[in-house]
Amino acid sequence: MATNWMQDALMETETLVVYRQRSRRYERENPARRYLIPEDLRDQMVGLADSLAVRRVDDIANALLDYALTVDKKGTLPIHPEPEYLGILWNVGKEMQDGAYREIPARQPRVKKYRPGAAYRTGAVRHQNLWEQAQRHRVSLSYLVTTYLKFGLSAYRTGALRLDVHYVAVKEVAGWYEGAVSGA
Repeated sequence: MATNWMQDALMETETLVVYRQRSRRYERENPARRYLIPEDLRDQMVGLADSLAVRRVDDIANALLDYALTVDKKGTLPIHPEPEYLGILWNVGKEMQDGAYREIPARQPRVKKYRPGAAYRTGAVRHQNLWEQAQRHRVSLSYLVTTYLKFGLSAYRTGALRLDVHYVAVKEVAGWYEGAVSGA
């Protein structure tokens, strides 16, 4: 049961707590970059974040990408390059010399495809490191990120990688926690 002096202190404290406007500086400095990854991989990332009680999947993605990037720089992560598209080569063959006529088909109506992907705030330095590794391996950035995330998730499953969650302390103002609801 609260006494009168406690209620008075609570009323005084409520007037002292000032909520400041959020600056969104972090969002401006670290824009979300969209990587095309398979849906099942994205769902596994969200499931892992839920099981560890992490609010942002970005933190899980950054931890897995850093781990795979470190292993790749040591040279122990096998990355197989995608086959390159060489283009269309033309050749005048017998059938064309005979004067054969080929019908050019009309363009098929296109259905807008859903491109599975996820946007993670990886930061400029980490994104640049990923881009350099993709250029070194001669693969696309999405392929490299997919490979890294799969490698990180498999390392977590086997126990080779452990993810520790660190919680942030809540700021205390005038004896009461900031954002405390009165009368609760």
